[in-house]
Amino acid sequence: MRRWIALHPTVPAIVYFVAAVVWIAASDRLAQRMWPDPDAFARVQTLKGWAFVAFSALLIATTSLRQQRLRQRLEHEKQAAEERALGGLPGATRAPRRAREGRRTRPRPRRR
Repeated sequence: MRRWIALHPTVPAIVYFVAAVVWIAASDRLAQRMWPDPDAFARVQTLKGWAFVAFSALLIATTSLRQQRLRQRLEHEKQAAEERALGGLPGATRAPRRAREGRRTRPRPRRR
């Protein structure tokens, strides 16, 4: 069950949504108490917004890199498992990459 939660794509989105709502609501109240002057409060709101956008971009980049590395690792493990499975069979060879990916292996004839 825990693995499903970790891998389900909606979980990070829901966590991000809840954390963002709490951050916005709490930081607005705190900023309003600390800077009662409307001009100062407006500047703080702008800075707070920029910080939120920067944090979000960093979070998205980090998550994307992590997913890319995970996909590469899984592909490498899959290829290694295929090679191990075929390694014990006499005369077995791996299909060309194009064939494994479902693409045509022969060139198309030219039309005249």
